[in-house]
Amino acid sequence: MSTMTTVMRAADATWNGDAKGGHGFVSVESGVLNKSRYSLSCRLDEGDRSETNPEELIAGAAASCFAMALSNTLSQREKVPTELVVRASVGLEVTDSGPSLKRLELKCEGLVPAATTDEFESAVAATQKTCPVFLALKPGFESVDVSCELRH
Repeated sequence: MSTMTTVMRAADATWNGDAKGGHGFVSVESGVLNKSRYSLSCRLDEGDRSETNPEELIAGAAASCFAMALSNTLSQREKVPTELVVRASVGLEVTDSGPSLKRLELKCEGLVPAATTDEFESAVAATQKTCPVFLALKPGFESVDVSCELRH
């Protein structure tokens, strides 16, 4: 007999004003983000890092989940990592027909003393088939690029 558990996590967002000049606040139930401000201008201006935006939040979810899942893959293969750093980037493209998410890039770096480069690359490839956030996001992007580097 198998047991199924569903764990729900929640976030709240509010918005004030029109899309172009307004702003919103996003909070997550853990309190890590608490009324963090976001706006369209910050979303579209590459230089403005004063507020968060949906793409940054998606990138954070992708990076954190992939790092956790990669650690699990490596550990199952008895290649316990000392450190994994995953940088996720989400590309927002704005055209006349509106904004859309086009690119997802993951750059994985690992300090895994017991692993060879081939073993690390194999673990990254396997993790692309098991990471739940990556699997949920991947079909929504036209371009997905995952690269990896084993550090010594």
